[in-house]
Amino acid sequence: MELLQLQYFQTVARTGNITQAAKELYISQPCLSRSISRLERSLGVPLFDRKGRNIVLNQYGKVFLKRVNASLKELSDGQQELSDMSEQFSETVSVGAVTLRFLPRLFNQFLHQNEQVKFRLVNVKPHGEVERDLQEGVIDIAFTFTPIGGENITCKLLTEEEILLAVPENHPLAAKNQIDLSATADEPYINLSGDYDFALLSRSLCKQAGFTPKVRFESPTADFIASLVSEGFGCALFPESWKSTVKLTGIRFVHLLSPHCRRSIYLSSHKYNHQSLASIQFIDFVSTYFRA
Repeated sequence: MELLQLQYFQTVARTGNITQAAKELYISQPCLSRSISRLERSLGVPLFDRKGRNIVLNQYGKVFLKRVNASLKELSDGQQELSDMSEQFSETVSVGAVTLRFLPRLFNQFLHQNEQVKFRLVNVKPHGEVERDLQEGVIDIAFTFTPIGGENITCKLLTEEEILLAVPENHPLAAKNQIDLSATADEPYINLSGDYDFALLSRSLCKQAGFTPKVRFESPTADFIASLVSEGFGCALFPESWKSTVKLTGIRFVHLLSPHCRRSIYLSSHKYNHQSLASIQFIDFVSTYFRA
């Protein structure tokens, strides 16, 4: 049994297709098939069931994959730890998040004190995909609006922010300081389409208030939502943190009494994956930043 065979097996298990796996590994399909066959012979059991052009893990393969994933992860962590020891400081921190809105402020202030650090930002993804990336070691740190569970995960609540109602400044509701969200049941809404988790939260809040929002526009950016509100096209749910990053001309904000219109921000990391010095320092900085 060779390390390369295990890496090949892991890729085939993930893709479920020899042809696709061979392309990813930059080897020929026959070569990959022979390698998997040799691995199965050395183990004495088949690892896959063949179904047409695809192959799926059988009961032996599923058990073996867990061990292979753990072993290869340990080797990767060991390699990274040795690299950190030799360089004294690992400069890259991989970050995954369900939104980018508040991250530039964090990066900016942290980099003023740690100019040598570099960030690798994974594209904004839904919560489930960010959680998977953290579990699999694709990212070092995750920012989410709901906690990431598991005995192998360290998850801390950073802060809570209020969700406000944004309305045009000449709207009848603009004169109100606070209302129940249910008072907007007949209003046209402008929703965010580029942030899956906030869109999900918005729908949930409206459902708790007893209505389904009448969506007139969907926009991928908070800036365009703000401009549509200011032009009178509708109202929008607006997290407090957005106010400092978008143009707010022509908009008024109303506090919402019911339901509980707030969202939490969580920071998560993996307990057992090797954390570089840069990652540890950034986690400490973020924790301090939100306590201030």
